[in-house]
Amino acid sequence: MRAPELDPESIKVLRIIAARGMIRGGELLKEAGIPSPEKLLEIIKPLLNNQLVMTSGIAETDDILSVRFYVAPSSSSYIKMTYL
Repeated sequence: MRAPELDPESIKVLRIIAARGMIRGGELLKEAGIPSPEKLLEIIKPLLNNQLVMTSGIAETDDILSVRFYVAPSSSSYIKMTYL
């Protein structure tokens, strides 16, 4: 099985989440320099769909700033070897 191809913005977000362990959407938005919650949602959706990132809630535009994102412990090594 091949690893999903990710664009540079998604890899940047994935790096931040992996380094922090768990991070709220608002903090992620600020740390990654993403201009809007809509753009964060656009970047995070492929990570969620490919199960590279997990969430503590539903990642939708209205709630994305308070949702927590994290890398599942079982995926941590795979993500570090493949993307970081």
